[in-house]
Amino acid sequence: MRNQKPTLILLILFSLIFSSCSTDDGLSSNSVLFSAKINGELFEATKLKQATVIQYPDRGQRFDISAENDKYKILFAISNKNIGECMPNGDYENYDNDTEVLIDIYYKVEGTNNFISVHYPLEDSSGVTIENAVITSCSEGAISGIFSGNFSYEDDPDSPLGYPENIEITEGKFNNIEFIILTQ
Repeated sequence: MRNQKPTLILLILFSLIFSSCSTDDGLSSNSVLFSAKINGELFEATKLKQATVIQYPDRGQRFDISAENDKYKILFAISNKNIGECMPNGDYENYDNDTEVLIDIYYKVEGTNNFISVHYPLEDSSGVTIENAVITSCSEGAISGIFSGNFSYEDDPDSPLGYPENIEITEGKFNNIEFIILTQ
């Protein structure tokens, strides 16, 4: 009988090498899961908080995520009156009675881990905020989509100075963000 110990050791070594070269979600370690342009400047999230789909009986469901880097934090939420295993694909806009979009943008306070919000969504002439999102894919616990919005500086005497009057978020996208479902 031949000694199979060297073959077994080689198989274990190869499996360890190749399993350490991939991630559990099928994306390379350099993939950006959440990004946007903020007044033309590229924002790429370096930290994502747990993404959730919260289901409310008789009211629908809401997808929430928080994405941040060393300069900004974006809180993103969409809701739909239907309840299912995923958010339905399609447009989410605030003038639609069945869907809503909420995008908040925060600046990191220099030298701290704190963020401050000084901008609020702009409204069109009918009073509807100018924010929209499209879910392009949602299945098996992962969601992808695009988003945009326009924001204005809050005219508040306590607001800090030095921030732009208006912010435009364009080319916002999130790719295969894994989420958990919570029921209220």
